[in-house]
Amino acid sequence: MPQKRAAAKQPRRFSDELIEKLPRAAKGKRYGVSDRMVPGLRVRVTDKGHKAFLIWKRLEGRQFWTTRYLGKFPGMSVDEARTKARAWLALIEQGRDPAIEIKREVRARLDRATFEQAALDFIAQKLPTERRRKEVTHIIMATLIPLWGHMPLVEVSRRDVVELIRGKKLEGKPGTARILLVLCKRMFTWFVGQEVYALDASPCSEIKATALLGEVISKGRELTEDELKALWIATSEEAYPVQQIYRMLMLNGLRLREVVDASVPEFSFANRDWIIPRERMKAKEHKAKEHLVPLTAASLDILGQMPNFEGPFLFSLTCGKTAVTMPQRVKSRIDERMLKALRQMAVARGEDPAMVELVRWVNHDIRRTMRSHLSRLRDKRGHKFPLEVREAVLAHTPPAIVGIYDKHDFAQEKFECLEAWAARLDEIVNDKPAVGQIIEIAARRA
Repeated sequence: MPQKRAAAKQPRRFSDELIEKLPRAAKGKRYGVSDRMVPGLRVRVTDKGHKAFLIWKRLEGRQFWTTRYLGKFPGMSVDEARTKARAWLALIEQGRDPAIEIKREVRARLDRATFEQAALDFIAQKLPTERRRKEVTHIIMATLIPLWGHMPLVEVSRRDVVELIRGKKLEGKPGTARILLVLCKRMFTWFVGQEVYALDASPCSEIKATALLGEVISKGRELTEDELKALWIATSEEAYPVQQIYRMLMLNGLRLREVVDASVPEFSFANRDWIIPRERMKAKEHKAKEHLVPLTAASLDILGQMPNFEGPFLFSLTCGKTAVTMPQRVKSRIDERMLKALRQMAVARGEDPAMVELVRWVNHDIRRTMRSHLSRLRDKRGHKFPLEVREAVLAHTPPAIVGIYDKHDFAQEKFECLEAWAARLDEIVNDKPAVGQIIEIAARRA
């Protein structure tokens, strides 16, 4: 056994094939083999069969021999290990420790990092798990990098940020200005927190949104019943997938992206369930939870209109490979058709259509309108739906201790609530009382 171990330690002419065949060390042990071509280069083998390239050399001024890690085999080939080993051995001959030199080089690079380099790090390391990563990435790439990308990160000042925000406000885009300020604060806080960039404080830390942009004025509103009817009529003039997206919004009170990014694996038609995964739900990072949407008859009718794509996405213009985008021009077209429908309703009532205007609204107002109607609805027993059920329909997290301990999904209760809303919406849209009874599906949800 000792002879075999001694033989394994003899210098060998390294090759990828040779290292691949080296046996694992005895349990609890490890051994090293030196390269005959580059003295000081070794490969270390553990009892689990892991193999890594090392430099084994006595550094100047030190009594004992020191190892410096080069890379893991087979991720690093023999040729790559020899090239790196020769460079590091040259540093050692000059009395310099390669490990320290590498740290200095990395630190120097980060000290010289431009805003673009740091922003790309933010995109790669911070955004991948976030729900709105695509939108945030677009803002960074389209607005911030063209403006500051060439500048050293440490030279982006408070004045630069204020000028950007104030400029957007003067352009008549206060909403965009507020979004940019929030994003800048997030990014610079992250840069400081990484402690690898030569940045000790965020230039945004003293910028107050209220002082710069004023108080936030909520412009959200509830759509009237005439507007709901006009919206349904407007969507009937739209082709797939716009019609189906807006009608799913109206029936289920979801956020736009929660509907648009829907994919086939999220649906269980046997159980009449749609489970939106936590990664697509709005919440702060790990606090997001999956959301169960019981499928009413009205929702199933819309989903039955979907094309059969090879790709997973339901609402797509690329055969299901990617989810459709919903640019502003789609909403503008919907507004035009809604106004036309509202004026036709005014004519039918004998009113002057020229006096009819459509007050500005946003897609999120559909969700707000549905929630308002849920507070007015009654269940099949004539009782109001409980607050926790109404909030569960919209995936609102229960407050404080309730949200921690109460894990009930309210599946049956949400189904009844959504059925009642679908009936009420049918009543509004078609000017007729809703018919049909709420069916029990608890047994099918086993």
